[in-house]
Amino acid sequence: MLGDMDGALAGFLEARRYLPARIDVDFATHRNLGMVYERQANLPAAAAGYAEALRVDPGHDEAWRKLAYCQLQLGNTDDARRSWDRARMLNPVLPAFDLLEREYRKSIAEP
Repeated sequence: MLGDMDGALAGFLEARRYLPARIDVDFATHRNLGMVYERQANLPAAAAGYAEALRVDPGHDEAWRKLAYCQLQLGNTDDARRSWDRARMLNPVLPAFDLLEREYRKSIAEP
């Protein structure tokens, strides 16, 4: 919350040493690691954090969406589509993956 990503990373890596604890704590630790790595633009590590969180508890559409977006940015479109589809199974109001991909491609296109 204070924007100290290095401090947050150190804290979550330390917390990971004490896992497994409880499913909610384990999930949150891995998800938060994913978020820190994503803020640091370390997309492979972010995707790994989200994937580990979802291994612990696959019932979170937000984590599936975050994983899908990391995968899309890494060029893993098929994996991103599968992850997004999992998110949509949990939250049917989400738009179709094709719309997400189209908007992402527009956002990275050169003007």
